[in-house]
Amino acid sequence: MKVFLLLLLVMTGCNQLDAEPIDGKVSGAVFGRVQSVAGSQPIGFDLKNMSIDWVENSYKEIQTLADPWLQTLKPTHEINKFPLKKYIHIYYSDPYDQNENIDLFIPYPNDGKAHKNIILKGKDNGMTHYYVFEGGEKETERLIDWMMDHEPN
Repeated sequence: MKVFLLLLLVMTGCNQLDAEPIDGKVSGAVFGRVQSVAGSQPIGFDLKNMSIDWVENSYKEIQTLADPWLQTLKPTHEINKFPLKKYIHIYYSDPYDQNENIDLFIPYPNDGKAHKNIILKGKDNGMTHYYVFEGGEKETERLIDWMMDHEPN
């Protein structure tokens, strides 16, 4: 039993090695970037490896769901690599750099913990960084449900 507990502790610790706390200044910066797109229409709402051309009214619906969701997002930690196998990719034009996008990824379909594993992909000095955000459970579910209801076959 002691060996099992020790093994469990070691395995749990190894899983956390990829997660790093976010420095206070970086946390404020990534939070500010996400909040800066609230009120603007996303330029994409896609599934992994599938670019979907929505009609204008769809983007308006997505925005009415995404704006309250964006307000709930809080950065929790940084990870070394992109972990999601299936996801919704919602992205916005970066208001500070029109040549860049703000890319957010929501686990899809919802496993009950999607709201705790939202990923922001960012770049700093040419290097890609991944930040994990936690968002409102209901707000995240609404976006996932919308995609499930409108997903192309």
